[in-house]
Amino acid sequence: MDTIVARMNWRSEAAYLYVFELDALGLAWEYLRRNARYGEEAQHVPVVATAWHLHTYEDPCSDARVARPDWIPLAPCILKLMKSDDPSARLFSIWRLPGVKTFYRNGKDLLLTVRTGAQTWRLLQSPALCNNNGYAYDLRGGVDPFQAASMMSKINACMSPRRRRTCRALAAAFRPGRDLVVHFRTLRALDAQAVGASHREIAEALFGERDVWERWAKDGELRSYIRFLLRRGRRLVEGGYCRLFT
Repeated sequence: MDTIVARMNWRSEAAYLYVFELDALGLAWEYLRRNARYGEEAQHVPVVATAWHLHTYEDPCSDARVARPDWIPLAPCILKLMKSDDPSARLFSIWRLPGVKTFYRNGKDLLLTVRTGAQTWRLLQSPALCNNNGYAYDLRGGVDPFQAASMMSKINACMSPRRRRTCRALAAAFRPGRDLVVHFRTLRALDAQAVGASHREIAEALFGERDVWERWAKDGELRSYIRFLLRRGRRLVEGGYCRLFT
């Protein structure tokens, strides 16, 4: 982990807001890149990184917004977008999907990642599918049919001109759940500890000086919560990140 980045950013809440846009794979990478042993190994640019559940090493200085870790196994992409020759099929346009879109070559297919600000979608796309082609879905085996149906409905809403407002509302209406809030706090606490911040300093950054002044005690609930965040973070950094997406 780059401690200079942590020293500059851990007090800034805004520097960590991107955590609310991450899915399980993005969160897993955020914990792995904070593993000191992984950082040391990655500097030597070895070819194989299977001990870390990666095909190859990824630069730990790159956060989940730009990093493209090649996981073993790859993230569960529940849908694959295929080209359809059916004249009644909806037309596909990458520009109708809201948010930031990135492509990563995954063997013969493309891994399409869409970050809407509300959530992250990961889809496989056939290279044969281009803009203004008809599209169809290839449902992968073993996936949750309700989750797949929900994602298909969202994509169809974006591709249908009459329902574009629904798609924009989907991207705008977002309220982070409790789990994301805990990850947000855990990552800040880990970075603060990495540069020598005390438990009280971490609490002041997370909850404000006034709140800490009123609630801080040697064995109080606020100090216990900071200890919980650090214990939880260390478990995830030392291998628990795999449970986030398996």
